[in-house]
Amino acid sequence: MGEQIEGVSLAVVLKGIARRKTLIGIATVLGLVGGLVILMIFKPAYQSEAQVIIENLQTPFEKANTQQPDLRADTIDKTVVLSQVSVLKSADIAARVVDKLDLTKNPEFNPKIKGIGMAKRLLIALGFADDPALFTPQELALKSLDQHLTVYQVPDSNVIGIKFSAADKQVASDVANAIAETFVTTTREAGTTSNGRAEEWLKQQIADLRTRVSTSENAVEKYRSEAGLLKGERTTLSNQQISEMNSQIVVAQNAASEAEVRVTEIKSLVASGTIDTSSDVLNSPLIQSLKQSQISAQRRLSELSATYLPNHPKMIGAQADLTNVNNQLKREALKIVESLQSQAKIAKARAASLKADLDRLKGQESTNNISDVKLQELQRNADADSKLLENLLARYADVSARQDMNLQPGMARTIQKALPAPAPYFPKTGPIMMLMGLAGLLMGIGLAFLAEVITSTGIQVASAAPARIHPAQVALDAGTQIPEIPVTVLAAAVVPANNSIKGFPSALTTASSLAMVDQAALDLASPLARGAVDLAETISKLKTERGFKTFSVMSFGSHAPNAAMAVVATARALAAAKTKVIAIDLSGTAQGSFDMMFGLPSAIGIYDLLAGIADFTKVVARDPQSQVHVVRFGTGHGADALTLVQQRMGQVLQALSSVYGVILLHLGEANGGSPTSAASSDVAIMLATSPRLHDAVAASRILDGKGVKSTITLRLEGQQASVAMPQEATA
Repeated sequence: MGEQIEGVSLAVVLKGIARRKTLIGIATVLGLVGGLVILMIFKPAYQSEAQVIIENLQTPFEKANTQQPDLRADTIDKTVVLSQVSVLKSADIAARVVDKLDLTKNPEFNPKIKGIGMAKRLLIALGFADDPALFTPQELALKSLDQHLTVYQVPDSNVIGIKFSAADKQVASDVANAIAETFVTTTREAGTTSNGRAEEWLKQQIADLRTRVSTSENAVEKYRSEAGLLKGERTTLSNQQISEMNSQIVVAQNAASEAEVRVTEIKSLVASGTIDTSSDVLNSPLIQSLKQSQISAQRRLSELSATYLPNHPKMIGAQADLTNVNNQLKREALKIVESLQSQAKIAKARAASLKADLDRLKGQESTNNISDVKLQELQRNADADSKLLENLLARYADVSARQDMNLQPGMARTIQKALPAPAPYFPKTGPIMMLMGLAGLLMGIGLAFLAEVITSTGIQVASAAPARIHPAQVALDAGTQIPEIPVTVLAAAVVPANNSIKGFPSALTTASSLAMVDQAALDLASPLARGAVDLAETISKLKTERGFKTFSVMSFGSHAPNAAMAVVATARALAAAKTKVIAIDLSGTAQGSFDMMFGLPSAIGIYDLLAGIADFTKVVARDPQSQVHVVRFGTGHGADALTLVQQRMGQVLQALSSVYGVILLHLGEANGGSPTSAASSDVAIMLATSPRLHDAVAASRILDGKGVKSTITLRLEGQQASVAMPQEATA
């Protein structure tokens, strides 16, 4: 291998490639055949898409109070749309669609109907597929619907796309439309539900308010009656009486004054002899009659005076008649004066009486004002209760009118219905055949190039790719003493030398292993602490560079619980390096060294979780000395319990890998079931005593075939071969 290889001419290589048309043609044909196989394996799938838009569908006419702003108008933003995307993906909507379309009777959604094929059974046995027998038809339909459903937000819009794929194009469109319709219905149901709660609340509040209004109004009227604050037409009776009495006093005083003025006027007219100018005198019928008699007497006296002398008897008689009439006029005028004087006196007396009553009412009113304050307070309470009752009655009428779900505005509507796709979206025959043919052609050219280069340099293929041999196996074949064992990776490449761990400290007894774990927690320079830190660094490097997260640990030829000790010490070292780590016991023993190493009592664990006895939060414990999460094996025991855990562990690890940075699986001492338990891990860490290193090498090859990506073999230091293999020591 140390010899120099002569340069190869590119022209020679290209000519050689051109001569290998058969190889290139075979590779191309194999690629096309592979494309045909893909087309045969994958059944045509049809995809349909429906779209809904999220928006505020409420109008101003649907609000009880149109003066209030619509609080939902500004709430349709990106966050709301993304929330509705999650709602569309929810199991509740999926379950409604399954029931609506009766998908449990469709073989595509319920594999139990058409049965499980041999290939499927093999995948289930190997743990690569779920056993349909463990699920109900409803669960199978929900799982299939979730796998073929795609819900996304159209960029820069409030539109949500709903894509569904199925072998039947009609089923694909029906499911997409059913999801959209169910979602729109749920947005209306949300309003109906809230309306129902509001109606019940309003009904109770209205009933209470009716009682309060009746009580408050009765209190107002009762207090009004007790305080004597009776109502008038516009105000209380006392206020109305005072106002009317004031008016009456003014009228009475005016009447008295007017009567006195008229008396004075009539007296002066009587004294002057001109009573005929007084309106009160002239308005009297008797006065008017006497005035006519006076005029007649005066006319007769004037007629007689033209014929007779003043002392003539007729003249004397006529003068006497006139004097008599004048005297009667005076007497009647004086009677009118007396009448007016009497009226003035009565008016004065009435005014005085009214003024006395007014003073009494004013005194009473001062007392009533104090009562009126209390009355107004009661009235305000009654008015407030009455107003609140009116508002609640209006809101109750509005809520009652919206109890019909079809009247709810909702917040989404369908803008595009899914139509049956005219052609399958996968697999595409042309592109797949072209890509596979091109891949075969490139592979053929690559093989021809490699073969030509090897031929041109004179190097045989066998020598160019020697078989990879484990260093421990080389030492065993040579019959020499085995040196410190480096890390060995049985996947595509070998871990670099700077990641190698040459050995790992071990214990001879369970008691000594417990002592070593306690010492490692106190002394970071102890052999176990240093070995755990080295192993933790290697695990962290594999996680960072290759994405490995799951590591299983088993031991070979160890009578002490060295595998459990290594898991505990390494997990604590990873936790100290700020790695979120969980350690799971898969050794199959319900009570064992794994619990003791962590200082935990025996309890439920991974078996109880996978058997459906307990949930995950009940089986996870916290390491008392670190941030490591611990899952014990549980209450199960025996081969059946271990088989159940091995069959279902894949799903648990897949879920845990999204939460924890590193998952450590404790398998205990290697046995026939260890390869199956380790198959679900990325890397298998094997701790072997020197006499059992060849078993670790053989196990690494087996694990490579099981799909384990890498293996790490560590020699257990500190044990004698006779301790690890008592049979050989006896021999």
